[in-house]
This record gives sequence, C-alpha cells and structure tokens, in this order.
Amino acid sequence: MIKTANIKQCPKCKNDFNCYSEDDCWCENLPLHRKELLEIKKLYNDCLCPDCLREYVEE
Repeated sequence: MIKTANIKQCPKCKNDFNCYSEDDCWCENLPLHRKELLEIKKLYNDCLCPDCLREYVEE
C-alpha cells in the first residue's frame, strides 16, 4: 500500500514537510513523552516538521 503524504507548513519554522497523518506517519516513531506532547499541543495548532519535532525528543 502506497502512503499518500500531505504537504504541511511547520507552524514553528514555516518550512514545508510531508505529513502522512495519524495512520503510521514518521512522527509516530519518535520517542516523545506525554509532557513534550502536551507542550507542543499548547504552543502549536498543527504538526511540526521533523527537525523541529526532534528538538523535543529526549536523548
């Protein structure tokens, strides 16, 4: 099955990126904790690009 990406603009950096929605998108594989997810949802009204989202991943 071929995934169809939506082109979105990151609300943080304004760069365009591919989003595959909640049905197995790349972002589902990032180890984000609930605290970070809540912070992101509070600050932004849409998905973040890979670079910006990685800033919230705990190393």
